[in-house]
Amino acid sequence: MNGSLHADRRRFPAGDAYGELGLAVDLEERHDVSVVTARGVIDFWSVGPLQERLNDALQAQPRVVLDLRDVSLVDSTGLGLLLSVHERTAAEGGWLHLAAPNPLVKRLLQTTELDRRIHTYPTVTAAVASLG
Repeated sequence: MNGSLHADRRRFPAGDAYGELGLAVDLEERHDVSVVTARGVIDFWSVGPLQERLNDALQAQPRVVLDLRDVSLVDSTGLGLLLSVHERTAAEGGWLHLAAPNPLVKRLLQTTELDRRIHTYPTVTAAVASLG
């Protein structure tokens, strides 16, 4: 991470590489943007920790970047969460940006046309730098 990382960084506890639920989630603040980093699988069984961190992020501000660089799979529950967070941030005058989805996740976003509603960027840096 770069030098702009603030001291407020929280991590959902993980028992193994991706936790017992198959997902590890971090939250940090960068330049008035909340960056949530997910690693693992976002599905029905693991979406809870991600939803908690996104809610934490939204309490701070309505500008959120979700780093998907290390997410291998997103199911319909995860897609529903992304849409819900997108709508909530938009209602509050902010945005949800997605960063660095792998080719499989990117294809899923295109197939469901979520990529037309939620901006996707190749890197977290590009997503944070965007003004919306």
